[in-house]
Amino acid sequence: MDWSEKFLGPANKARRTGLLAMTCVLLASGGGYAMGDRQTQHKISVSCPQDVPAPQKLCDALIDAISKDSPSTKVRRDPTGSDVALKPNDLAVTLHLTHLTESGIGGRLEWRTSESSEPSVGPTVDFDVMDTTMSEKFYPKFVQGLLKSTPELFAR
Repeated sequence: MDWSEKFLGPANKARRTGLLAMTCVLLASGGGYAMGDRQTQHKISVSCPQDVPAPQKLCDALIDAISKDSPSTKVRRDPTGSDVALKPNDLAVTLHLTHLTESGIGGRLEWRTSESSEPSVGPTVDFDVMDTTMSEKFYPKFVQGLLKSTPELFAR
């Protein structure tokens, strides 16, 4: 009596072979863990500048935008910046501002993975306002522009 007959009962060999093949396919496709299992959940650590008006709102806007683009990923704020230790498939993202004035904001994203010690750098994105003054209410639109301009950020 082999292991499958012991656990599956006296089922025929074809049924046991089919079950074994389906299990192999499931494991190979990454379905071996339950949905939301921490072992398969990727993490993104986000670091934002603190020397801006309403820094919490800027970072929250970036975290919210990343979460919408990557809903199965756990996104968290990391005050230590790019020095965070990464596990495989994790990502550290840092927002660097190039300017912040009454008429607009500009910046770029840098990111690194556990596979690369050198950060990747996205394009500089400018967001300007007219007939009003730049404020934190525009942060979500600015970070959405950053993410749209940096599609390779999530190409992991």
